[in-house]
Amino acid sequence: MLNHFSSRDTLVLQNEINHLPLLIRAAKKRGMRVVFNPSPFDQTILSYPLSQVDVLFVNEIEGNQLLSGATKEERKYSPVQTVQKLTKIYGIPHIIMTLGETGSVVLHDGVIAAEPAIHTNAVDTTGAGDTFTGYYLAGLESFEDHSFTHRLASLAASLTVSRKGAATSIPYLHEVMSHMNLN
Repeated sequence: MLNHFSSRDTLVLQNEINHLPLLIRAAKKRGMRVVFNPSPFDQTILSYPLSQVDVLFVNEIEGNQLLSGATKEERKYSPVQTVQKLTKIYGIPHIIMTLGETGSVVLHDGVIAAEPAIHTNAVDTTGAGDTFTGYYLAGLESFEDHSFTHRLASLAASLTVSRKGAATSIPYLHEVMSHMNLN
């Protein structure tokens, strides 16, 4: 499994794929970066080897579900508290929590950064999360500045929601970069 991949590769998983625990372990065995989005959330996720995940993408609800499942508390925490507690419980060094029209919070190597959403006239929110994730991960590979990557992903998602469609609404990098220069 994953024989064609190496430690230079990233495996991106969502909870719609079979055999997730096996894939996570196999990827880590190959030295790959493992990225996981627990959507759609269900209780089986709590039995996954989450300590082997390098980057976790959650929305606010999923973050609190993961936390409640681990602590058995039904208490809701702030986004910052949630990512701090998740990294402490699961040992995940890089957590991104998307907050919809509010923005997002990133915890990376103990540093927390919030990025407000870039307000736009939302036409269709389909694909916004996937766009954010794709741009964020591409930014991690291409840029050393994590705050730039965070802003890039946020802007790309805001451009996506300003258009109709899913894949057709995802902006090209040159579009996002030209808007970054304007903001």
